[in-house]
Formats: sequence, C-alpha cells, structure tokens
Amino acid sequence: MDKFNVKTYNSISHLGLEKIKHVGLSIDSDKNANAILRRSHKLSIDEIKESVHGIFRAGAGTNNIPIDYCTSKGIAVFNTPGANANAVKELVILSILISSRNIFRAKNSLLKISNLPTDQFKVEVENLKKEFVGTEIKGRTIGIIGLGKIGSLVAESCISLGMNVIGYDPVISIDSAWKLSSAIVRASSPEQLVELSDFISLHLPLNSSTKNIFNANLFSKINKDVVLL
Repeated sequence: MDKFNVKTYNSISHLGLEKIKHVGLSIDSDKNANAILRRSHKLSIDEIKESVHGIFRAGAGTNNIPIDYCTSKGIAVFNTPGANANAVKELVILSILISSRNIFRAKNSLLKISNLPTDQFKVEVENLKKEFVGTEIKGRTIGIIGLGKIGSLVAESCISLGMNVIGYDPVISIDSAWKLSSAIVRASSPEQLVELSDFISLHLPLNSSTKNIFNANLFSKINKDVVLL
C-alpha cells in the first residue's frame, strides 16, 4: 500500500517536514493528498479532493479553511494555537519599541544627509536628534484585545517593561483571563480600552464573535497618536 501523502501550502519549516517523513508519510504536492498542511493559504473547496482525511493549520485560526464543508465530508481539521506565540510576542514588543523611538523615520532622514560634508553632517544630526527623540514606553499604556496565549505573553512582557496594561477579551472566561496578572486592568468594553491606550494590540482569531470588533466606531474613539498593532 502506498504511503499516505501530505500536500503542503506555504513555506513549512524543514523541521516539521522531517517529522512528517519520520512517521512514514510522504510529501508530494503533485499527488492526490490524504492530508493538507498549510499556514496562511486560503483553502478553497476545489482544492479539497475526495482523498483528503485531515487538514492541518500551522497557526491558531481556522478562518481560511471551509469548516462547514469539511464537517459535512467528515474531514478532521486541526490547528496549533500557541505554537508561534513567543515569536509573535517578540515581534509585538519590537514594533512597540520601533514606533516609540521613530527608528525608521530617523534612519531614512540620516540616509538623506549621508553625503553632506562632515561638519555639515554633524550639525544636521544634532537637529535630527531633537526631531526623532521619541518617548520611553515605561509608564505608557497598552490595550490588548484578546488574552489568549499570545495576548497574555504580550501582557506579561509589557508589564515587565514598566507599561500599564489594559485587557479586553470577548470570548475568554473572566476567571481564566484575569488570573493572568493582577496588574492587568480589565476593560469593560473595547471602547473603554481604546480611549485609554497609547498602544493597541489585537490578538484574536477571525470568527463570528470577533469579526468587525475593530470597526469605524472604535477608530473614532482612539487618540490621534495611538499605535495600532
């Protein structure tokens, strides 16, 4: 009997692919698939052949998989919540620091004056320092919408950096959400959260309960200098 075949979409880590091969499965995108492994690719019904028994998402959400169709065909769907949580958390922290310190704007301005004579260059650099000084993040407030695995890690890191953290989650239960840390202030609504935040970070899967949670009404309530992640 032929090996079960896994068809992949997107770039999958070679470590993951090696594990698939190690358990005796084959990976061949030209053959009919018994299983599908993908990340962000939006899977259409036409791509799900009769031979498919399972679909695996290397990520938390399943909004790019036709769940109802899979259910009707008895196809199992799996996701991997939390697997990349730490990586996402680090990128969020990086984004907060870059935006608060005007890193890219300062870099682009330096490039524009890089060919000036040395004395003139030094004068211009001193002027740029004043323009791009930025602000410290300690004492500033981040509002986190979604306190699952990623959101809670972001909250913990921001607290350790001296930030104030406001949290709101439309799905997670109160008991489990607010045991994360007594330092997380609970917002009663998204509107309250955005009005009080200097940074806003969203960590929600797209589903019927989260779709359009950040909408024109919320945009109208944020202050003009807020950073939306």
